[in-house]
Amino acid sequence: MSERLDAKTAVLGEAARVCGPGTVFATTTSGQSVTEIASLCGTMTRTVGLHLFPAVPTTAVEVVRTPLTERPVQEAVVDLARRLGHTPVGVADRPGFIGGALAMAYLNSAATMYEQRYASREDIDTAMTLGCGLPMGPLAQLDVMGLDVARDTLELLYERTGDRAYAPAPLLSHYVAAGLLGRKAGRGFYDYGSGGATVASSAVGSPSAEGGPSTVRPSRPRRSAPPPPRAARPRAPCARWAWWGPGRWARASPRCARGPATPRCSSRAATPRPRGRCWRSSGPWNGRSAGGR
Repeated sequence: MSERLDAKTAVLGEAARVCGPGTVFATTTSGQSVTEIASLCGTMTRTVGLHLFPAVPTTAVEVVRTPLTERPVQEAVVDLARRLGHTPVGVADRPGFIGGALAMAYLNSAATMYEQRYASREDIDTAMTLGCGLPMGPLAQLDVMGLDVARDTLELLYERTGDRAYAPAPLLSHYVAAGLLGRKAGRGFYDYGSGGATVASSAVGSPSAEGGPSTVRPSRPRRSAPPPPRAARPRAPCARWAWWGPGRWARASPRCARGPATPRCSSRAATPRPRGRCWRSSGPWNGRSAGGR
């Protein structure tokens, strides 16, 4: 069942309507609040959470209690878990509990690493199984869990906690939109044969030459077109004379202002020296200011 509050409350509400008053109700939710589910179903004192660790074969089971769960109900569920060969772990009603809070952030990080091309799909799973001793790689674990269930759980945890570690990787949403839900659909991060969903191979990758699972690689974003070349700046006119201060003109340089590597200015001989009176001096032009400096 998907991690939707309306779906879970509809099932448990119908069960509460047809079952007797002493029935114990259990939900296996990973992201929803057990207390909220019990409150909407009207079975606050007789509802617990039985949370198995995500898609990994284990004997541990989390027994989640609400603030109003009766102690005999909790003890009966713990005894049932032991008779089934599991080890019960008591936990309060917190987002993700223990296994979900730790495992979902880890699985989401693995999907993000694959999307960002840290390594191939096989290398990521091999590093975690052989390097860290885990029984299953994170991408294979997501396929077993179901990519739609993983995405919905991450969205709930991100909504309830605001932690960016639970923000679903965009690749998960792309795969779910394409129908690549994991092993139950025949294809997810790995290809499990032709019995699952049919997806155009040109859009998400094609099977390998050996007949094994195909590597689905996200496409890189296209680069935008290069900007048009900048228009050539007009060259500054030759400045033969420069203003050096009040009432004082002087030659700018023996060479042209375009730089020392250029030839001598062609207008040097054609440009006459200014004669007459300086506009700020009181006497004839003598190359000095009016003060005689």
